[in-house]
Amino acid sequence: TSRSKLFLPTDIWSRLSIDNVTFLEQMPMFREVPRPELHALAAQMQSRHYRRSEVIVWQGESSDDAYLIKNGIIGISYLSPDRKVSQTLAYLKQGDILGEIGLLENQARSATATAFSTVEVLVIKRNQFISLLKKYDTTTLELARMLGRQLVATSTRLVHSEAENRLVLVFRVAGGSGGTTIASALASTLARETQRATVYTEY
Repeated sequence: TSRSKLFLPTDIWSRLSIDNVTFLEQMPMFREVPRPELHALAAQMQSRHYRRSEVIVWQGESSDDAYLIKNGIIGISYLSPDRKVSQTLAYLKQGDILGEIGLLENQARSATATAFSTVEVLVIKRNQFISLLKKYDTTTLELARMLGRQLVATSTRLVHSEAENRLVLVFRVAGGSGGTTIASALASTLARETQRATVYTEY
């Protein structure tokens, strides 16, 4: 229901809306981050709002920041090299992260993200994100689990449209940011979620 149709004052809605620090505390990634540090982090984050069908990031854009989804649903789509077929790979919801792989690899966006509803996100810069991964093990592990769940969901969706489906994961992170920890936890998550043999190798 649209807020405007409920005839409540703006200050009432602002009180009902969850504050950024409380939102961060509820995310497993930040559960070991002390509250004063969360306050400082939240103060540096920018809040952005998007309307339904509005593009949040375009495939091929530079990856300078990630988005913590505070409210709404976001669709992730990939445009094939021939520019003829666009395929929806995943749907992200409240508590998910958008753009984290681009930050880790410092590469261009690999897909386009579009708001499927009204969306509110908190923007975290690359240096802040990498700093958290280096400082807190639980942040690194929860990121790996989240990536694992997203990979399983994407793989499941694609297998219905392809006769044969293979998943190839290339994972590269900045030096000292816990690459082995992330990759091994990710492999464990994939094995548990899919109930299939999973091979992890590091090169």
